Amino acid sequence: MRRKRVFGILYQANNTAYRYTVRRGSVSAHPLSACRERLPQGSGSSKRGLVKTRDLALRLLMNLKIRHSIRESYDRIAGEYARRIFDELEHKPLDRELLNRFAAQTAGRGQVCDMACGPGQVARYLHNLGVNVFGLDLSPRMLEQARRLNPSIVFREGDMMALEIADRALAGIVAFYAIVNIPKQSLPVIFGAMARVLEPGGLLLLAFHVGDEAIQEKELWGQPISMDFFLLPPVFIQYQLEAAGFKIEEVIEREPYAPEVEYQSRRAYIFARKVLS
Repeated sequence: MRRKRVFGILYQANNTAYRYTVRRGSVSAHPLSACRERLPQGSGSSKRGLVKTRDLALRLLMNLKIRHSIRESYDRIAGEYARRIFDELEHKPLDRELLNRFAAQTAGRGQVCDMACGPGQVARYLHNLGVNVFGLDLSPRMLEQARRLNPSIVFREGDMMALEIADRALAGIVAFYAIVNIPKQSLPVIFGAMARVLEPGGLLLLAFHVGDEAIQEKELWGQPISMDFFLLPPVFIQYQLEAAGFKIEEVIEREPYAPEVEYQSRRAYIFARKVLS
């Protein structure tokens, strides 16, 4: 049986310390004394582990709750997702064209990360074009599918909200629908992390669903899930990328392919380059 992860963040209010925890997707607060924990020594900003406002503690914990729900949901649907999605690029000529352009600008220039790689169909396509690519995903079960289907490619478990990749380590990032389950308020963290791990001049190719709404889904392909799907305005995404340190090179939009190929939403693709510094 898999052990459920418990996340905790400390915050202080009115000289009392509390711990907020996330267990099985629910958030709860406990006075520090009830947890039998000591307040860290020191004062002010030197108190390691302490968050001084309740709002910040809750915001950080909500990010953890979102990650937990995304991981568990994709673990449940990983097998069916791989069966339905792995060959999708065969039916998406524009996607292939854009990936060809991305590969032409990154092959031979260093490592590229396929973020939220799923079963690895984009990583495989880039690998076949000579790109030194590895996949990153939050879901262990999805990574099992990716490794099974692409034994010659490296896949790692990782979190876009807390990237464990060195600064300036990557020549490029491809992120096809990586932000589909991420609320707007969390995007600056993700785009900032992407900018941090890209080398100056590094290239990002981002794809997402166009709109301005959140779609709540409780079931997909016969499996229960607990996550939202976000359709996002391209102008808003451009602004967020620029604020994170990217220069927008091109924005492409298209209508959806046939219903048997994909979900019927308008799509956007952004080529953005990390500003030289």
